[in-house]
Amino acid sequence: MTKSLADITKINYRYQRSARIDNDNSIENIKSFIVHETAKSTLKRILEDNGNQNTFTITGPYGGGKSSLALFLSALFDSNKKVKDFAKSQLSEFLDLKKASIINTSNTMVIKIVGQKNNPIEDLKKALQLATKNFNWKKGAPKILKPNTDKSLIESINNIFESLKSQGGSLVLIMDEMGKYLEYCSDETQDLQLFQELAENFTRSQCSSLLVGILHQSFGDYSRKLDDQIRNNWMKVQGRYFDIPYSVAIDEVIYLLAEAISGRKTSTVEKKLCREVGTELKDARLGSSKNLSNQLTSILPLHPLCSILLGPFTRKRFGQNERSLFGFLTSNEPHSFNYFLKNENQTSSKLYSPDLFYDYLKINLEPSILSSPDGHFWSEAVEAIARVERQGSEHHIQIIKTISLIDFLGKPFDIRASENLLQRSFPNLNITPILKDLAAWSSIVYRKHKKAWSLFSGSDLDLNLEIEKNIDE
Repeated sequence: MTKSLADITKINYRYQRSARIDNDNSIENIKSFIVHETAKSTLKRILEDNGNQNTFTITGPYGGGKSSLALFLSALFDSNKKVKDFAKSQLSEFLDLKKASIINTSNTMVIKIVGQKNNPIEDLKKALQLATKNFNWKKGAPKILKPNTDKSLIESINNIFESLKSQGGSLVLIMDEMGKYLEYCSDETQDLQLFQELAENFTRSQCSSLLVGILHQSFGDYSRKLDDQIRNNWMKVQGRYFDIPYSVAIDEVIYLLAEAISGRKTSTVEKKLCREVGTELKDARLGSSKNLSNQLTSILPLHPLCSILLGPFTRKRFGQNERSLFGFLTSNEPHSFNYFLKNENQTSSKLYSPDLFYDYLKINLEPSILSSPDGHFWSEAVEAIARVERQGSEHHIQIIKTISLIDFLGKPFDIRASENLLQRSFPNLNITPILKDLAAWSSIVYRKHKKAWSLFSGSDLDLNLEIEKNIDE
C-alpha cells in the first residue's frame, strides 16, 4: 500500500480536540498549553490585579484557545500539587507572584463549569454541591440551600465565603461557555439578575476570590433580539465584569501551528521559499517576526503564505459555523489540510497552498460566509474566479484564488498581493504574464497606492483606478 504524507506528517493529539476545564486537568494537558503573549497579558491582568478587580470575562472568537487558557488558569489552584506547581512555574518569567496573592493561598476551592443552553441556576447549584463535598473543610461544610432560585444560590455562595474565610481559604469560579447561559436567558427573555448578583457578591466577598467567565461575544451581541430596556439592563450587568479581549496575533497562530504539526524533512528550496515569503511580509501587521521563517519551515507541507493567512481566518466568524484552527487542520472534509495529507503521496513535494484553502472554504463554509458581513465580497470573488476558469489555465486559476484569499483575509493586517509576494510564493510560475492576463480579463486591478493587486469589483468603471489617475495628473 502506497504511503501518504499523513504517514510522515503528524498533528499533535492534544490539539485535535477542544479543552474541557471540568475533566482535562492532567499534567500532560497542562504541559501542552502554550503561554504565548496574549495568554501572558491575560493571566497577568487577572492575577496581578485580583485585589482591586476579581470579576472578569474573557471574550474572543471560537477556537481561539480560551478554554485552554481557562484550563491552565484552573491548574494554578489544582489539588494535585504536581499540576499546580508546574502551572505556577510557567508564570515566573512574566508575572510578579508576590502581587498574585490569590494563587499563594494554600486552601483554594475551585468550581469549574462548562455552560449549556439551560437554566444556569441548576448547573451552578450542582457544581457548588460537588465542590463543597470534595473540599477539605476544617470545620463543617457550609450549607447549600435546596431551592433553585437566585436568592438561594447567592446565599449558598455567601455561606461558602464565610466558611473559607474562617480557614484562610479562597474561592475560584470559572465558567467556560458562559455565553450558553446568556443564550438561554435571551431565548427565555430573562434579565441577568443572577450574573449581576454573582459579580456583586464576589466583589465584596469575605475571603479572597476570583470569578472568570468565557464568552465568544459581548453581552450585547447575545441580547440582540431583546427589547431595548432589557438590552440596556444586560449592558449594565456586563459593566460588573472587567472584559478582556482574547484574540491571538498572527505570529502566535504560526507558533501554535509549529507546536501542533510535526512535519516532514524540508528541502533547501522550501527553506528559501519560507524565508522569502517571510521577508516580503516583514511590513505586515503579523506581530513579532522573530524566527518567523524557521517556524514557517517547521510546518511544511503547509504553504508559508497559507500558514500566515490562517491567522486572520481564526478571527473570522461565519454565522454559527465557526471553525477553529485545529478543526481545519484535523477535519476530514474535502480540501482540508488533513484531506490533503491523506491524498498526497509520501514522496510528493506539493504544498497545501492558498488556492486549496480557498477551495476548502468554498466547499465547506460558503453558505455561512454568504450570510455573513463578508458575503458580498465572497460573491464577487466566486464570480471573478468562475470567469477565469472559463478562459484561463490552472495557473491563472491558482493565482486569482490566491489574490482573492489575500483580499478576503489579509486587509486588516496589511497583507497585500504584491507581485513580489506572489512570485516568491509561487517560484515555479512566471507571475507577470499571468497577472497581465487577469487584468486584461477584468478579474484583478493594480492599486498603485498599495503597490499590490486586488480583486476587480466587477463594475465597468473602477472608481479607485480613476481616483488614482486624477491624483497622478
